[in-house]
Amino acid sequence: MSLGLWIGLGLLAWVVLAVGVALLIGRIVRQRDRQVPDDAPGAPSSGPAEPASSSGQGIPRQGGPPDASA
Repeated sequence: MSLGLWIGLGLLAWVVLAVGVALLIGRIVRQRDRQVPDDAPGAPSSGPAEPASSSGQGIPRQGGPPDASA
């Protein structure tokens, strides 16, 4: 094989390798961004979510008198 063909194959191999690494890094970054961020140190925790009220509005109860339908 001629020298030009070897150089072309070498360049093609580098391009394939670079694209593979770029795709791998992009996937890692996407997975990292998809994770739920940790709370800041010293920040109060939100605690478990309260169930939605039975009125069907989907608004969590904030205390107060209980629902009459319960």
